[in-house]
Amino acid sequence: MKWKHLFPEKILDRGHAYYADELVEDLDVTATVIQANVIGQDLYYVQIKHIDGSIGTMYCECPYALENQHCKHMAAVLYEFDEGNDLNHIESTHMTEDIFHLVARADDTLLRGFLTAILSENSELLGRFKGELGVPLSESDVQRYKLEINDIFAEYEDRHGFIGYYQARELSMDLTDYLGRHVHLLINTRQVSEAFEVVNHTFKEMHNLAIDDSGGGIVTILNHCVAHWQEIINRADQAQKVDMFDWFIQQLDGHVIDYMEEYLEAVLFDQFTEKVFLKKKEQLVDKKLRALFRTERIAYDTDKWLLRKIELLEQQNVEQSEIDDYCKQHLHFNGVKDYYVERCLERKDFQTAVEVLEESKVRNGDLPGIVARDSVTLKDLYKQAGNHSAYLQELWDLALNHHAGNVEIFNELKQQYTVEEWAEQREVLFEQLPKSAPIHRLYHVEQLYDRLLAFVQSSSSIMLLEYENILKDKYPEAMLEKYESIVQAMAEETANRKNYQQIVKLLRKMKPYPDGEKRVAALKTKWQQQYKNRPAMMEELNKL
Repeated sequence: MKWKHLFPEKILDRGHAYYADELVEDLDVTATVIQANVIGQDLYYVQIKHIDGSIGTMYCECPYALENQHCKHMAAVLYEFDEGNDLNHIESTHMTEDIFHLVARADDTLLRGFLTAILSENSELLGRFKGELGVPLSESDVQRYKLEINDIFAEYEDRHGFIGYYQARELSMDLTDYLGRHVHLLINTRQVSEAFEVVNHTFKEMHNLAIDDSGGGIVTILNHCVAHWQEIINRADQAQKVDMFDWFIQQLDGHVIDYMEEYLEAVLFDQFTEKVFLKKKEQLVDKKLRALFRTERIAYDTDKWLLRKIELLEQQNVEQSEIDDYCKQHLHFNGVKDYYVERCLERKDFQTAVEVLEESKVRNGDLPGIVARDSVTLKDLYKQAGNHSAYLQELWDLALNHHAGNVEIFNELKQQYTVEEWAEQREVLFEQLPKSAPIHRLYHVEQLYDRLLAFVQSSSSIMLLEYENILKDKYPEAMLEKYESIVQAMAEETANRKNYQQIVKLLRKMKPYPDGEKRVAALKTKWQQQYKNRPAMMEELNKL
């Protein structure tokens, strides 16, 4: 079956690399369909239709193919198919025999010269050849890898050096594939320092990249860098680890932009767990904190570095009392406060946890999200301690303030009263709820449908649609009138076709109501006279 003419040379080369690396799985061939899975950035399903020895339509799940392009995954499957196809197997056997005879005819001088030329032109073959011989890769090999990585970046840049959305996705796939093959080759030949250097180069090249990353390609590449770093560090000896650790420390000294620092931090603090590194990591954290505390405004990530400090104290088996003292000095940072409360609860020190949370609520009065979270924790603590009056007070505070209109809190409060008591307490709550609270949710759960209807009648069409299935059978006339008032108000405003389509959509929802067909017909006739100079509106009304 002839198919290679369907692909650019570059795609054929990459497809063959996938095939050679045995990344094609679950090949299934029928009389008309070839299908398989290919391991790439994700697992991609490929389907290729064929008839009478000719390729028909080809499909792959990868982003490149979804743009109607023939991709490397398709080529990989076809290479795999060729290997298993009987006819191709015969051709392959004949080719192997031909190659055997050709090699037998050549003398050593010719073979060495030819092999030298081929290996000079193809770095991947050179790497495989060195691997077969067990020869370490040289510094020039590593430099060549770096240049090839630069070429991959350059391939997807436009003349202004910018990488667009679609190019970014393809760059992500090609670069992660390249790193996967070559970094693993370096690791498997025990060239971990060289592998580290290649990944580092990739990471640095991304620092000033001008790219549309709305598809998340950069994040994908960075995650692959992290995965490679983790594998490299796990395979490194102690001396190599020291060099690697020092590199990460240097990069975290303002060498890269903030969001990329997070990936470096993740590796530095998750790896290098040996005792010799813990003190050095603590020194880095202390340096970061000193810089943060010198600023007039406390930075967003101060909490993060304080928690890293605490984590390092734990890893160094510092006395818990010393860690507690450190926490108490920094309880005005919410991350530290949450950590300290959690530790208090673990050792059943409920009173200290309550005191810390109560102080936090006062201190963070202008931060409603934090106060709400602390209030929920306090509520549960009071309940667990059997302090019913404090529990009930906190529950009321949540129901009226921090989680006003929250159905779960509302139901929990309801459970604290008898049926008779709740009928009275519910009205107290309704009366005191802030106007912004979604009281309609509470009407719904309490089955107060008359109040829910009144709320819908006084609000927008969104509320009408949200509760229509509940109210339409109980109050059909009122609901129909609400619909009519909404569409009438919408029709009075000159608008675009999208708005007219929305009007027609609401008119269709009116039809099933008693007298709905008649009301809709009357509105349509009225508007066809009143707004006859709005062609878009007339066209949409005629679709009814």
